[in-house]
Amino acid sequence: NWAAEKGYVNGTGANTFSPDGKITRQEVVTILFRYSGGVSGMESLLTGVYVSQFKDSGDIAPALKPGVYWAVYQGVVGGVTQDTLAPRSTATRAQIAVILVRFAEKMQ
Repeated sequence: NWAAEKGYVNGTGANTFSPDGKITRQEVVTILFRYSGGVSGMESLLTGVYVSQFKDSGDIAPALKPGVYWAVYQGVVGGVTQDTLAPRSTATRAQIAVILVRFAEKMQ
């Protein structure tokens, strides 16, 4: 409830939240992006670089691109391979742990 009130998370529909549902990699980093202030800076200038670097960048939901590009720029998330981000893939517990550690290190 706190995170929803602050605008860090959204529901999965107009009247649903799905607390036991799965979360995608793009959703995880978007939550952290919003928590950190949601200010897209230099990373937004590198959109063309990310599009050419990650062949699946077109799979990123348009509304979540700022958060994903912010996470790549900040080093919070990397590709699952050299040229794929797998933004719509379910985030594993291990991936979330790595993302959180990297995010915590960036916030210090």
